[in-house]
Amino acid sequence: MLAELNDLSQTYGLRRTTHLAQSVGEVEQVRKFAGVTPAEYLRDNDWLGDDVLAAHWSHCTESDIEILAESGVHIAHCPASGSRGGFHRAANMLSIVDAGVNVALGTDNMSEDMFDAMKIGMALNRGKRGDRARPTPGEMLDAATVNGAKALGRETDLGSLKVGKQADIVMVKPGIAYLDVVHKIRNIFQVPTFVYQVSGEYSMLQLSIEKGWLDKNVMLESLMCCKRAGADAILTYAAKQISSELNS
Repeated sequence: MLAELNDLSQTYGLRRTTHLAQSVGEVEQVRKFAGVTPAEYLRDNDWLGDDVLAAHWSHCTESDIEILAESGVHIAHCPASGSRGGFHRAANMLSIVDAGVNVALGTDNMSEDMFDAMKIGMALNRGKRGDRARPTPGEMLDAATVNGAKALGRETDLGSLKVGKQADIVMVKPGIAYLDVVHKIRNIFQVPTFVYQVSGEYSMLQLSIEKGWLDKNVMLESLMCCKRAGADAILTYAAKQISSELNS
C-alpha cells in the first residue's frame, strides 16, 4: 500500500502525511510484523522525505529521530492530544528541534483553539524539559504559523503576514476579555480582586512591541482597564514600566 501511495503522490504532485509512533500498541504491532520501529519501517519502504508530515512521534527513539531528521520529515506536534491519556509520552518538541526537524503545531481534534494549543504546548514542553524559559512564546507562535506553512510546502504564500501572501488576520486586544469577570467578582462577592498577567502573555506582548506590531500604550491601557473595572491590584511583569508611565 505504501508503494501505491508513493505512486499516487508522484503522479499527482501530492504531499504525504501519516501518524507515527503515536501509541505503544502501534510500535509493538510494527515490531511484531516487521521487526523494526515505525520510523524504520517507513524508511525501508521509501516513505520518508521532506514532503512527509508525520504527527505525534510520541514513542520514537533517539535513533528514529535521527532517521527522520536526516530525511527532512516534518512533525505535527499535538501536545493536547498526546496528553489525554494521563502521563505524557508525547514527543519532546525541543529535542526534536535540536535535531534539526521542522516542528509544526497540531491539534488532532483535541483543541481546535490554536491559542489554547500554543499554551498547552509551551507549558507541557517546559515541564518535560525542565526548562522555565523554553519553548519561548515566539517558538510556539512559529510552530503554529510559519513552521506549519513550511510543513505543507507553502512557506512562499502562507504562514506570515507579508505582501503577496494569503492570510487570515486575528486581532487580539489583551486584557479586555477579563474585564467582565473582574467586575462581577468585585461586585457580587465583595472580595479583593487581583489580576495576574502570566509571563507567556507578557513575553508575547513584548515581542509584538519590539517588532512594531503593537503600540506599548495598547498593552498599558489593557492593564489599566482591569484596574478601572475594579481590580484591587495588577500583578504584572510590566509593573516598573507602568509605574514609569503613570509618573511621567
